[in-house]
Amino acid sequence: MLGFYLKKILALLATLFSLSVILFLTFYWIPGDPALIMLGPSASQEAIDQIHEEIGYDQAIWDQYRHNIGSYFSTSKPLLSYRLHRPVRELIHERLGLSLSLMLLALVWILLISLPLALLATYHAGRFLDRAIGLSMRLFLSLPAFLMALFLALFFSFVLHWYRPGQSLSPVRDLIPYLKALLLPSLAVALPRAAQAYQFLRSALEHAGRQDFVKTARAKGASRRRILLRHVLRNALVPYVTAISLVLSELILGTLVVEQVFSLPGLGQLLFMSVAQRDFPLAQSLLLCLAVSIVSINTLADLINISIDPRLRRTKEIFS
Repeated sequence: MLGFYLKKILALLATLFSLSVILFLTFYWIPGDPALIMLGPSASQEAIDQIHEEIGYDQAIWDQYRHNIGSYFSTSKPLLSYRLHRPVRELIHERLGLSLSLMLLALVWILLISLPLALLATYHAGRFLDRAIGLSMRLFLSLPAFLMALFLALFFSFVLHWYRPGQSLSPVRDLIPYLKALLLPSLAVALPRAAQAYQFLRSALEHAGRQDFVKTARAKGASRRRILLRHVLRNALVPYVTAISLVLSELILGTLVVEQVFSLPGLGQLLFMSVAQRDFPLAQSLLLCLAVSIVSINTLADLINISIDPRLRRTKEIFS
């Protein structure tokens, strides 16, 4: 068992290393001199050479990669933003809290919507309630996050006047207003993903409900509610956890877009600004953070699935 987990961790590290190399090469081959981006086209050659030396631009490509990766963790020579002239680590840290709060609230929405509704629809399978829930979930699934965000922002801001976009609040000083400000954006992110998770769980519950252990439980006199919660749900958890991991990957990307719609000062706004201003160190760092998050989530979901159902580990070992 320990060897299997070690293999997964080594595979994760190899994937992250490959992603870091790909991102570095992508930005390395983009035309443009970083010194000119930082100083402007009228900069002197002496100033340009000095910037090249400071950021390691005059070194070999492999040395530049090592300098780039090492500067993420260096306190004496941190990676600097071309436009803001501040350490990238500080810029990301300032906005990370809001984006994480938004993702966490969206995840709570996803669990609160998908899990109870899937159980309710399965309990009332084939009836009006099942069809009504399924229809509403298909409607939410057909709407992308940015369109849902636009609709909610326009309706609640300009029609009902219940929400004011672009609020800048601190979770330390204004916790309740801070959570209220994130309530609508998190719902916009969550609704399409909740519908996706619902469909995964609904199909898994339906499949598990046709297994022999359900017939055995019925023969022993167990109630429908007990069978659903104690037996069917447990066997449907593995595909549901897989669905949540896929949803979380899309949730991260959806959060970045929704932040733009609601004018929230999070990582999404920082990423779009860095790309628009050709701030390559900042854009590269943000994309690397996103890649690390998505790959780590998928690996963690894989390990959770194996903990729930150890048979998956034997299957993976056979085909690995």
